[in-house]
Amino acid sequence: MRGRYIAKRRLQELDEQLLADRDRAILRSLQNCRYLLTSQVRRLHFTDSINPIAGLRATSQAMSKLQGYGMVVSLERRIGGVRAGSNSYVWTLTEAGINLLHIHNADYTGRKRNYEPSLNFVKHTLEVSETYIQLTEIC
Repeated sequence: MRGRYIAKRRLQELDEQLLADRDRAILRSLQNCRYLLTSQVRRLHFTDSINPIAGLRATSQAMSKLQGYGMVVSLERRIGGVRAGSNSYVWTLTEAGINLLHIHNADYTGRKRNYEPSLNFVKHTLEVSETYIQLTEIC
């Protein structure tokens, strides 16, 4: 689950040139929630899609892009089993993603995790994230 190291200069380049506002918003949501399912990211950031399938496709592309830049990583274990598809990926920030957010918020103290969390912890955190998303949708 460990992400690769990215130098501060490279993080600044990514932040200035490559990452869109939506990408930064996704990273901030992961900062707030710790773990998010692909479907939860869609509900938070891809509400303008024509239909849910198009939104899920756009979400998967955005998450793959962030994963390629080394900002996020999916947990090895999927929620919902192997046949749940990309909708079941559980995403979290890498150390590089935390450091990128640190560029804009000097008060934020990143957390470093080099372990795979227990299934119960992930389920609990995802339920808390779901509550956050439902409150966001209501507001």
